[in-house]
Parts: sequence; structure tokens; C-alpha cells
Amino acid sequence: FSLNNTMQDPTCLQEKLARELFLAAGVPAARADNALVVLNGRQLGLYVLTEGYDKRLLKRHFKHTDGTFYDGGLFTDLDRRLEVVSGDENDFTGLRAVVAAAREPDPALRFAALEKALDMDRFLSLIAMETILCHFDGYAQRRTNYRAYYDPSVGKLVILPQGMDRVLGNFRQHLDVSLFPPMPGLAARALLGSDEGRRRYLVR
Repeated sequence: FSLNNTMQDPTCLQEKLARELFLAAGVPAARADNALVVLNGRQLGLYVLTEGYDKRLLKRHFKHTDGTFYDGGLFTDLDRRLEVVSGDENDFTGLRAVVAAAREPDPALRFAALEKALDMDRFLSLIAMETILCHFDGYAQRRTNYRAYYDPSVGKLVILPQGMDRVLGNFRQHLDVSLFPPMPGLAARALLGSDEGRRRYLVR
């Protein structure tokens, strides 16, 4: 677990609320809660306690935990060599399949290829929830604060959110966000560049 002093979130609630909403939408996410921290008898105040991204988290959401688990890093997309958290350090099969699908020039073929490489249901929920929460600091809108897991039981990549202390508009004056905000995340941009991808996103 980790403790966050929530310098970017004076409410100390955004991580907890956002993660619970992602979970309710069927997107795997680490849990969060609040904790009063005391160190050597000295009260340090209220912190946000967040669960670690490890095999215990994977066990709650997937049948198998022996797939490759990646850390998305900071401003790093799926076409980069992501850090391997667990699993085979030399296995980038899942990432390469999504990148190849995203680079297919024909929109209809691209959507079909993405559906084979990505857990499409969870991915649609991820980017829809990022938009609903105004989570500009996530995968789709900024290529940061995410993890990726290659699920060997289905042969597909699943993207998980993290770092949700700047949601619900605490960084901007209003919440008038477009249904289609700029999404530089490679998989999100590729998906919404197809008619079927846009349709399914709006439905979700």
C-alpha cells in the first residue's frame, strides 16, 4: 500500500470516489480509503491509503495472475518499452498486438483488430469513465497514471487506471467537458477514429 498526502486534493476523497466508480463500471482498479496516520506517537493527520498494484489485486479481477503486468509510467504510451511489474520481463506480446491494431489504417479493420487485442468491454468503460470523471490525467487523455495487464486466459490486454487525485474538476474552473475530449492515448485515439468505436463509446 502507499500513503498519499493529497496535496492536489484537499478533500482527500477523490481517489476513493473515483476508484469506486471505476470498479462499479467493471474496470479493475486498486482500492483506496482514508487513514489517520500516527508516527512514533506524533499525529501526522489524514492521508489517503491506496492499495498496491500487485498479484493480490490481479487475483481479485482475473482468473490467472501469471500474465505480464506493466507500469505505464509518465507520459508513456503502449508503443514504448514499459516497465514490467510482474511476469516475464521480456514478454511484450500483448502491447505489440494492441499497437499493431491501433496502427491499422482502415478504420473497420482497425476496430476488429483492437477488439481481438484489447479487452474491449473494459476499455470502453475505462475511457468513458475517464471522461465522466473529467480525469484528464489518465491514459486516454494524457498517457499517464495507468497500468496494463496481459491476461493470458483470454489473450487480451487490460488497461487499469491509477493516480486519481485530480478528477471532478479540481484543476479547472468548470466541468463543461466535451464528450470527445482530446485523447492522445494511442489505443483510445485509434478506437474513436472508427465509426464502430465512436458508436460503442457513446453507448457506454
